[in-house]
Amino acid sequence: MSFYPLLALPDELLVAITSFATLESISRLASTCKTIHRITRDILALQRKYHDEYNLRHDRSTFAVPELLRLAQRDSAVAWHIHHLEIWTLRWSWQDWHDYPERMFISHDGTAPHPTLGPRDTNTQLRKDNVYDPVELVQYEKLLRGSLHLSDEETELWMQRTRDGWDEMLKTLLIALAPGLRSLKFAR
Repeated sequence: MSFYPLLALPDELLVAITSFATLESISRLASTCKTIHRITRDILALQRKYHDEYNLRHDRSTFAVPELLRLAQRDSAVAWHIHHLEIWTLRWSWQDWHDYPERMFISHDGTAPHPTLGPRDTNTQLRKDNVYDPVELVQYEKLLRGSLHLSDEETELWMQRTRDGWDEMLKTLLIALAPGLRSLKFAR
């Protein structure tokens, strides 16, 4: 029997226990011994992958926020790793749901402008029926009432705006669901 009672538990149970811990706690726990490090190695690798992929996100691509919101709802670890969010534009109607237009910025050496974004996708066929699943709209409504504590009237207003093509509510929910958010930049 091990000197540490925790190590007497089966590996599957240790993995289950660590799934409830914060990343910081898992990292500290992994540094205590080789056995725990071996058990937490996959969890830490997945967290590292999430950090690399979701640390800095933006809304320049039309579907970036809805896709990220869907991922964050399915896996809270994704939401935890959104540390920096850039909002480049608000979309007020379905006609505004296009990729952020190509902009010219001065290069880092100050010599010449260069395009930083690809060509514009106008997404002319968009409407609520082909962007949102009906179940998804119900989930958003529950989040507005439950997580943001909006009244029935406020919730209905935001849901109607969302059905009309506004994306402001999606961005608000994403911000609310990202507990690790460190910076929010409006880059308009």
